[in-house]
Amino acid sequence: MKGIAIAILLLYSALAKAQSGSENCKDHPLFARIAGYTIDDCAENFGMIPFHVEDGSNLQKEGNIKQISYKWSEGAGKKASALSQIIKAYETIVYKRGGTKVFSCTSCVDGNSGATFNLSNDGRNYWIKITAIVGTATETKGYDLVILSTEEDKEEEKDVEDGGGGMYAELDKTGRVALYINFETGKSIIKPESEPTISAIEQLLADYPTLVISIEGHTDNIGSPASNKTLSLARANAVINSLVKRGVDKNRLSAKGWGQEKPIANNESDEGRAKNRRVEIVKVKE
Repeated sequence: MKGIAIAILLLYSALAKAQSGSENCKDHPLFARIAGYTIDDCAENFGMIPFHVEDGSNLQKEGNIKQISYKWSEGAGKKASALSQIIKAYETIVYKRGGTKVFSCTSCVDGNSGATFNLSNDGRNYWIKITAIVGTATETKGYDLVILSTEEDKEEEKDVEDGGGGMYAELDKTGRVALYINFETGKSIIKPESEPTISAIEQLLADYPTLVISIEGHTDNIGSPASNKTLSLARANAVINSLVKRGVDKNRLSAKGWGQEKPIANNESDEGRAKNRRVEIVKVKE
């Protein structure tokens, strides 16, 4: 175990920029090179490509794409890294920047061994895909790194700053207000950056003590209708659980999951799908 730990530690420390293996190709600014690998080829364009997600399906994303193909340098004086080590190295960088791992497989029978990550950095959202192309799970002599980036969704979380007063005005006017609460991809775990929005809902309920609301989850159309409905309900309940932990009476809260049934924008674009992935606060009674 000690030897393995040392090997992984050396691999992490070796994530330093190396001399380019292909003229005019450079490493991506977010991801330094793993020692022993050189760039074999690279390409940049705008388009749409699939990313593997945890339920085994593919998520189509559109944006600026940078692809870098790495190959093992036979003159490195050691064996090529295992795919699990390569994934772990990128995972460490992603986690340090606040990102998440969406998918990982080191021995997929469909030839898609690799990993998918999601990361937001400096106003951009990144989808990262690693795919083994040469070698075995224990010795990967070539892999592709694909990074798709888009501008981060700038939908403002409504009325967070005013402690819920503006949120109530919208509820009183239309009976509902849409909030953009960030969850881990494909999960009902609320990301830390959305805690101010949860606090605003808590303040709303404190300011209007007779208000009873329904927390209603919505998704885009990626994935099956059944799984989206389950996920949207789980996310609505996650918001309720967070509020109850803060001291809100659970009898003032109920949950619904609509899945992809009630879109408010076109699901044909990233921007439209981002608007559809929302949690709505609906006034039940006051």
